[in-house]
Amino acid sequence: MGEMHAIYDEVEEDIRFLTSSKVRGMVLLAVMSGIKNSGEISREADLDISSVIHAVRELEERRYIVDKNGYVLTSKGKIMAHNLMNFLASLHTISMDNFWNEHYIDDIPDNLLSSIHMLRNSEIIKDTPTELMRGFMLYLNLLRKSRRVRGFSSIFHPRFPSVIEKLARRKADMEFVITPSIFEKLRETKMKKRLVPLLEKEALSLFLVEREVKLAFTVTEKFLSFTLYFKNGLFDDNTTLMSYDEEALQWANSLYDHYRACSKPLSPEDF
Repeated sequence: MGEMHAIYDEVEEDIRFLTSSKVRGMVLLAVMSGIKNSGEISREADLDISSVIHAVRELEERRYIVDKNGYVLTSKGKIMAHNLMNFLASLHTISMDNFWNEHYIDDIPDNLLSSIHMLRNSEIIKDTPTELMRGFMLYLNLLRKSRRVRGFSSIFHPRFPSVIEKLARRKADMEFVITPSIFEKLRETKMKKRLVPLLEKEALSLFLVEREVKLAFTVTEKFLSFTLYFKNGLFDDNTTLMSYDEEALQWANSLYDHYRACSKPLSPEDF
C-alpha cells in the first residue's frame, strides 16, 4: 500500500489533468480512431470548437497528442486513451442498477475484476410481480438454442437435467463446473440415472471444484447469463446480468477457464 501512495503522489497532477476536464478526455478519445483536425474533433465529440482548440493545446503541452497536419496520439497518449476508455467503461459497468454493490463478489478473481469494463454492454434483468422467473425463462429459451455451453453451477433447478438431455440430443458441446453441494445433489438416484448415460456417451463433461463458490453463470456462443449471491450468503434468484456482447462472452469464458483449471474431471464412476 505504501508503494501505491508514492505512485499516487507522483501522478496526482496527471490524474487531475485528465479527469477534471471532460473536453480534454473527449478530445483524447476522439483521436484514438486516427488523425483529425480541430473541426473533425469538434463534430465527432459534439464540443465547441474553441474548447477543442484550448484542450488540444494543453494535450500537446503534456505530449499526449502531436500535430502532423492533424492531431494524432503520441505513444504515451495512446496508452492513456485506452486506459481512460476502460476506466470510463468500468465506471459505467459498476453503476448498473447497484448490481455489484448489493452482491458478494469475492469469488471473482482480481484480474477479472480489473477487466470488468468488458461487461459494459450488459443489462440487468429483474423479476417483477407480473413476470416471476423472468430472467430464468429468458435464460432457458436462449440455452435451448445453443451449440456450445460452458457453465458454473452452484445452484440446482429441477428443469436443468431435461434441458441438458435435449441439448445432448442436438449434440451441443457442453461443459459444467459444479460445486460439492451440487455434486451431492446430482448423485441422488433420480438425477444419477439421467446424467450418467450422458457422461458415458461423452455428451456432457462435468468438473468438480473443491469448495463452495458464490456465483453461477452460463456462457454460450451467443449469450452470457450471470448471477450472484447476496452478501448474507443467500442466492439472488431474482436478478440476472445478461449480455450478448463479444467482450462479455470473452470475460465469462475466462472466468470459466479459471474455475475449470482448479477443478477435477468427473467420470461416470464418481456417481
